[in-house]
Amino acid sequence: METIRLNKAQFNDALQIASQMAGVSKSLPVLDNVHLDISHGKLRITSSDTEVTITKDYKLAVDETDKLDILFNPKSLCSLLPIIDDEEIVLENKGSDILVKYANGDMSLPALDVADFPVLDLDEASIKTITVENCAAFAETIKKASLFIANDIIRPVMNAVVVHLTTTGIEIYSSDASILYFSKFAEINNEDEKIILLPAKAIKPIYSMLKSSNNSIFKIAYNDTHAQFSCDGGSVTTRLIEGKYPRVKSVIPQTSNISIVFNKKDVLDAIKHVSLSASISCIGVFETNRMFNNVEVSAKDIGFRKSSKEVIDAQLQTESELRIGFNLQKLLKSINVLEDQKIVMGANNSESATLWQGVCDTNTTVLVMPMRIE
Repeated sequence: METIRLNKAQFNDALQIASQMAGVSKSLPVLDNVHLDISHGKLRITSSDTEVTITKDYKLAVDETDKLDILFNPKSLCSLLPIIDDEEIVLENKGSDILVKYANGDMSLPALDVADFPVLDLDEASIKTITVENCAAFAETIKKASLFIANDIIRPVMNAVVVHLTTTGIEIYSSDASILYFSKFAEINNEDEKIILLPAKAIKPIYSMLKSSNNSIFKIAYNDTHAQFSCDGGSVTTRLIEGKYPRVKSVIPQTSNISIVFNKKDVLDAIKHVSLSASISCIGVFETNRMFNNVEVSAKDIGFRKSSKEVIDAQLQTESELRIGFNLQKLLKSINVLEDQKIVMGANNSESATLWQGVCDTNTTVLVMPMRIE
């Protein structure tokens, strides 16, 4: 194969997704490149850092019988393609180089030998596979869960987004010890139970692959050491974090004596406003007032003699008052992942965990630990 014509937009989409792991690893220079393989009417682009491998297929207009099998550094081409107006580009194989032609110019890139390019693949004999619906929703859920991953050197298992395949559904969760994100994603029939611990670096590639898919159905293949997420001609294969994740369900309170319903926007605005007067610890106080059916949100910095408070309407479903402290920045992040415009906070006292959910969408729960206040 000497020359091939490509739809610029489609090729650019495939290259941007598939090249995400190029240059991530600093241990092997060969991993700065992507693998470009053309055969039987299909172009496949692959990048890897030996722990996460991304592949994306692009179907060619002509079923070529020749093959092209090269490595090249995609950085310059990834920058060029979005800023040229051409609908079509031409790719030429020059042996030791590849030439990308467009209407007003061209770009030449060195082509390297593919022999030493490592990729991850699953052992077909050991894998199990499930089919899941709604690519986009799954992508958004793991992206939200990734916001609460810990950065724990001592316990690497906490630096994961957990995809828990139960016999009846999929649960997705993560925790940094002060916040727990928990979502019941889907109900499915699965033969066995499996906890998949996804490393942080795998989340963005999986999100990009699933979010851009034209197909709502995707597959999860897994064994004891690896998992692969595939859809619409693309896949992300990742090495799993080893270890046993804590039993998160055991720390979620089953009942709440105090229930407060807020307008989500009102709470977010109040937190943003009073945070301007918070001390470096960013502690704020929520205090209920049953007489006026509202909640006062306040923060202060004694050292700089600053303080702020804001009163927001709420539905107080409790017989007792509550005064409770939170890290305002963490609470802001926690509330932002809830989709409903009406949210509810459940609590038992000022020292135990609080649960935050949407009033209508109860599948997602964020557990937020309170902060000690005077």
